[in-house]
Amino acid sequence: LPESVFFATLDNRTPTICLGYHLTRWKNDDPKKPVLPLHFGERSVYLFAGEGIDPLEGTRPVIGGKKGAADEFEVRQSRTDRKVKYKGRSDLDVFTVEQVSAKVTTEQWLKRQPRYFIESTLGKTRAKLFIDGGLDIKKFTDITGRPLSLAELKQTAAGEKAFRRAGLD
Repeated sequence: LPESVFFATLDNRTPTICLGYHLTRWKNDDPKKPVLPLHFGERSVYLFAGEGIDPLEGTRPVIGGKKGAADEFEVRQSRTDRKVKYKGRSDLDVFTVEQVSAKVTTEQWLKRQPRYFIESTLGKTRAKLFIDGGLDIKKFTDITGRPLSLAELKQTAAGEKAFRRAGLD
């Protein structure tokens, strides 16, 4: 039976729900498969896999953070109440655009990013839980894909352990 693969845009504006679903596979007739759009401004898509068709062959462009650009990023962020986003070549002093394997998971991609970029993507506390607490991205949402509040996250077994490891007791 053909499958659908959830494929999220990987950058600092991708919400937790999409980061958590990235590369998740569902049978096409699965009633639990999330219906797009999941939120306003949805940029994720479904790739379809069938017999002999691997939708994850090749590479995919991603936008990450440039190492050593934290100060410049903070200056830009202080000028707006929205997330700083990549707008083109003039932003290459803060962002880096690269091609990665389409099979790269959210965790693999995020772990390669500088701390300021992960904080911009997840928020400071969630970034600390991810980096220092070792919390998997999929644990930031419940089984329906709804993002958990920090209080709800702390009540889960994995979340409680991550809070302790990250020193956020």
